[in-house]
Amino acid sequence: MDQVEPWGSFERRGPDPRKLSKIKLPDDPTKDQVREYVGKIAQASRNQNSFSSDDPQVRMLTAVGPDHLDVLLESSGRPFGLDMHAIEAVRRPARPQHKELVLEHLPWNHELAKVVERGWVEDARETLVNVLRKRPEYLPEEWIEAAALLVDPATYDDLKWYLIHGGMPERTYEIIRHLPGIDLTETIEKAWEVNRHADEYRKQRAARVVARFGNVEALGEVVGTGADP
Repeated sequence: MDQVEPWGSFERRGPDPRKLSKIKLPDDPTKDQVREYVGKIAQASRNQNSFSSDDPQVRMLTAVGPDHLDVLLESSGRPFGLDMHAIEAVRRPARPQHKELVLEHLPWNHELAKVVERGWVEDARETLVNVLRKRPEYLPEEWIEAAALLVDPATYDDLKWYLIHGGMPERTYEIIRHLPGIDLTETIEKAWEVNRHADEYRKQRAARVVARFGNVEALGEVVGTGADP
């Protein structure tokens, strides 16, 4: 039976232990057996809408081991929670010999930025820069971090764009604020101009950055919520 937790009008359904417990990975599995195993996990997860790195699917997918990392990468990018589970599972066995495989999938699976090691950033430069330049609506925090590690002034305008328009302005600010030669004065002004009339969530997140620069209106928003100014 699905684990259901009420959350306002939204019913949170976690993993189904009964279904998942029936799925077994054969000893010394072939690629096809691993694909079948992963497919069964995906099928058992179809009704789930609340996900965590502690879900049993992460442990189950990790069990396929580093020799079948390619199968996990095939399964990542699916339109339901197996994507998150697969990425978490990939992170655990990923080793230097998997670098090329991870970087090959990175252009279309942006969550794999969570797997890109600091030592792989230069190898991923072209993908990191090209995707950042397209300014997709969402990029994971780890993508912004990796792009910032390049310390490339050609990326600064795109990084500033994410501070203004992205969903995590506080984190983006902390990542890029110390980049050499970057000037965030106009960016901060633009961030408030764009977000001051946005929904409450976006406005508050932007206010917590803008208030640091002495914007009285933004500071009032922060104080009004009882947050630490």
